[in-house]
Formats: sequence, structure tokens, C-alpha cells
Amino acid sequence: MIKVAYELYKNDYNRRMAEKTFASLNAFEDWFFGLCKGKYNDDISVPNPDNGIWSEGPSCMEVRCYSTDGVCYWIRMIQIGNGIMYTDGKLTNGMKHWNEDAKEMCRRMLKRKKAPVFNFI
Repeated sequence: MIKVAYELYKNDYNRRMAEKTFASLNAFEDWFFGLCKGKYNDDISVPNPDNGIWSEGPSCMEVRCYSTDGVCYWIRMIQIGNGIMYTDGKLTNGMKHWNEDAKEMCRRMLKRKKAPVFNFI
């Protein structure tokens, strides 16, 4: 079971934390991309573990939903069981962390962002 803690941000006065559970990381990724109603390159941000910028840990993953409700979804932490596989530090006293599974997930998400696939019928 995957538990994701995220922040819904509209402005500094309209923001709140939420949690959602998923059966797998693939289910989380599908939900994350499903939030985007605009262009992936414009509205989705995923940290790249291979460019060296995030050597001290990742930034948050973000989906901006300006085209629908103006809310940004900031992924703050992903837990598997009792362990934290990904955190941007917001909920962990400033300590950032991503394990190898989280890095691989970000790589998959970056590929999906560059080459989106939809099931047209």
C-alpha cells in the first residue's frame, strides 16, 4: 500500500494538506498525470535524479491545474508501509530523501511527460 501526502495550493490563504492511498506506484503515477488537464511540459514538474541538482534530496513533484480549478498539487511525501521512500522535506523537518525506487519512478514520470500516451478509440 502506497500512502501519498500532498498539498493543494491555490494561494497563500487557500491551501491544505491531504492524503491518498494507492495499490501501487503505477496507480499513483496514473492519478498524478490524470490531474493535469493542460500540457504536460507546462503544468507538470518532476525532479530529475540524473541531473545532479537534487544531490541533497528532491524538490516536490507538482501538477498545476490552472486550466480547471487553479489548484496546484504538490507531492510532499510518499510512504510504503512504515517507511518513507520520497519526501521533499516539508513534512520531515527539512530532511529530504528519495530512495532508488523513488528515483526510478521519477525517471519513468519524466519519460511519460516527454512522450505522453493516451488510449484513443
